[in-house]
Amino acid sequence: MIRSRIEIKPNPYYSANNGIFLQDTDNMIVEDCSISWIGGMYYGGGPVRMGNGIQMWVGNSNITLRYNRIDQIYDAGISPQGGGTYTQRNIHSYYNIISNCWYSYEVFTYTGSTLDNVDFDNNTCIGAGNQWSANQRPDTGNARHVINWDGGGTVTGCSIRNNIFKDSTHTAYRFNDEVAFELDHNLYEVDTLGIVAGSTCTTLSEWQARTSEDGSSLSGDPLFVSPVDLHLQASSPARDEGVNVDLTRDFDGHPIVDTPDIGAYEYP
Repeated sequence: MIRSRIEIKPNPYYSANNGIFLQDTDNMIVEDCSISWIGGMYYGGGPVRMGNGIQMWVGNSNITLRYNRIDQIYDAGISPQGGGTYTQRNIHSYYNIISNCWYSYEVFTYTGSTLDNVDFDNNTCIGAGNQWSANQRPDTGNARHVINWDGGGTVTGCSIRNNIFKDSTHTAYRFNDEVAFELDHNLYEVDTLGIVAGSTCTTLSEWQARTSEDGSSLSGDPLFVSPVDLHLQASSPARDEGVNVDLTRDFDGHPIVDTPDIGAYEYP
């Protein structure tokens, strides 16, 4: 394990594999990075291809990913994952802007794995499935903002809250099994909200009824300033609709005052 506190602030572009790869690390901060045009390499000679923006493989603890821009990724923008027996603990991903990835957030919870206190909060995620490699993927119908490859792992204290999920060529979510995460205070603008254990839920109300999650979440246009300026307009439904998750400053460094907004930016 790497025990000292380490901060990473590079700008990785054009990597054939992952932009940033963490394995068996402790006390790591990845912040203020611009990560783009990542992935597409063949694994073991093919046909499998790979490449995530920030990948946390097997055992990691006390990791913070914040204030990063992640764009045009072959696979996932952020992904805690692994194979075999491992634990990922105290991993916090917040105030990131994730765009044009096949998955914005990809999480593995297979048998033998433990995820403890792994959070994905106050991120702005747009354009799942719109990345450079969309027409090169073997799984052409599987783009999501959040995908959980699950099958028996242990999940405790993990959440997905206060995020904006806008535009996906397929759905906002796919959970292969029942939902083991706390989902709430998110804002969705997608055609189909999600798939859980084989059931498709088109609307947020269908999703809420099927999963008993997202009770305080919203469906609607987040009203960004423009397609490229993801700050909120004054009339945005994301304003003051978040829940306090003990964060203090938004993507721009502005303080969080009273009730937080949903997404990576506080208004104004």
